[in-house]
Amino acid sequence: IMERLLHFYFLLTGLLLVSNAASAQTWEDAPIEFADAKVKETCVNLWDTNEDGELSLYEAAAVQEIPYYMFWNRTDITSFDELQYFVGLERIPDLTFQNCTSLTSVIIPNSVKTIASYSFKNCTSLTSIVIPNSVEYIGNLAFQNCSSLTSIELPNSLRELYNSPFSGCRSLTSLVIPKSVTQINTD
Repeated sequence: IMERLLHFYFLLTGLLLVSNAASAQTWEDAPIEFADAKVKETCVNLWDTNEDGELSLYEAAAVQEIPYYMFWNRTDITSFDELQYFVGLERIPDLTFQNCTSLTSVIIPNSVKTIASYSFKNCTSLTSIVIPNSVEYIGNLAFQNCSSLTSIELPNSLRELYNSPFSGCRSLTSLVIPKSVTQINTD
């Protein structure tokens, strides 16, 4: 079932996956090419179930949760666009990327419904983040002090914003809150 779901997901998202007949490698075994070696090292250490030193699309898709503090205070990481392949995730936990001052871009998978409190707080170099149309909740100060963010598009799936998630985003020139938002908490 998982293989069929993954295949369907990759067809829907337009990702091209090719089997390598010469090495008898199937698409789900294809290793993810990480742009950031430190991110790759962390992901391989946590989720390389077949111990080949790589993280395959299948292994990434099987991850259902990432640890709190996963990259907390990691000033040595610059990007995690490969997060988009972690299609089993429904939540970006509290503090996951807090204080990652060199992080410039992240692509959140289409499966994520919650971006929890302080998830990207103080990511001062973050210039690009893709928030998919699956996200329903953005938590307390989630993007606080992301001072390099110039624009962010909130999805129509968004229902709730909690306590100033974009506080201190000095370069943010506009923010359109979609009509789907029914609750803005300011505690």
